[in-house]
Amino acid sequence: MPVKRGLGKGLAALIPELNVAPGETTSEVSLEALRPNPAQPRREFSDEALKSLAESIAAQGVIQPLVVRRAAVGYEIVSGERRFRAARLAGLATVPVVERQIGDARLLEIALVENLQREDLNPIDEARALAQLEQATGSQDTVARQIGRSRPAVANAIRLLQLTPEVLEMVRTGALSAGHGRALVTLPPARQRQLAQEVRRRSLSVRQTEMLAQAPKGATRRRQSALVRELEHQVADQLGLAVKIAGTERKGRLTVIYRSPAELRQLMSQLGCEREDLD
Repeated sequence: MPVKRGLGKGLAALIPELNVAPGETTSEVSLEALRPNPAQPRREFSDEALKSLAESIAAQGVIQPLVVRRAAVGYEIVSGERRFRAARLAGLATVPVVERQIGDARLLEIALVENLQREDLNPIDEARALAQLEQATGSQDTVARQIGRSRPAVANAIRLLQLTPEVLEMVRTGALSAGHGRALVTLPPARQRQLAQEVRRRSLSVRQTEMLAQAPKGATRRRQSALVRELEHQVADQLGLAVKIAGTERKGRLTVIYRSPAELRQLMSQLGCEREDLD
């Protein structure tokens, strides 16, 4: 199931603090007085894109002011770290800024939502951002409403963080897709690593990877019917959790796998069984 990247709403609607009104007072601040947002979820900035932006800034200046908040020393960037980096690359000494009063919790939400708006965020940075936003807001439902996605889509993205470090890095760098990662996430660590290498070596599709992940190592089993496989995928997407169906359309067993109290609470909530004592 394709994952929707980017948000359904513009940043102006999602983050009103980033709006700079025409004629609003700005000030020039030294680059030395600015420091990046420590809550910034983006781990990498494209050198090529920064160079292109730096060339534009060198020719035209920084057209859109950075949004900052006052820190103990100087200012902390709320929005505009790419412009800050490009301005430094272009050799500028100062940049235009507008100052906002923003608390720590809201700063984190702004950084996460702003980055989730960008379609070039890799699946792992996206998953980390969504997990942080879930922690900040308290639930995946809130995150889904806040960024304009479905809750299962949010849950499925966050599940990638359960991958082993080696496989997670393969997804982060694009050696494997997010779909490949979701197909492998329920497997034991050693099996994850083994199948990830096989998938990469044989250039297997996501569906082929799913089939391979379902087959017990060193054994053969009766092939699942197309209907059962489709049901398994649909239930997993709806719940946002790993699901296994053993059996046929007539009779069998459905297993839902959760890996944390938060996932169990989410499942219980979906089943209409609210519990306050799960931690």
